[in-house]
Amino acid sequence: MEGGLRPFAGEHAGAQPPDIPDVLLHETAISWVKSREGKTKPPKAWEETREAFTARMRGIVQEVNASCDVEGLCYGFLKRLGDGAALRVPHARARAQGGG
Repeated sequence: MEGGLRPFAGEHAGAQPPDIPDVLLHETAISWVKSREGKTKPPKAWEETREAFTARMRGIVQEVNASCDVEGLCYGFLKRLGDGAALRVPHARARAQGGG
């Protein structure tokens, strides 16, 4: 690849773990914003003023906060991480149960 970089999960998204949004919180949060941004983008986005863009993004953030479980995403992360580790990795299971 150009610049010597290569995709971590391989050449196609099929190799990416399906539960990656549970670990990388920004994957979920960004999808909430991107889906709404695409629906509200003006036909000639390059003509949108900085002020109009700011107002549009503020509206998107308000809508995400009102309709998505932002708090659950953030505060439930450690529990989800511990649950996943306990199920998948023997040494993590021991740690989750208070062992070494």
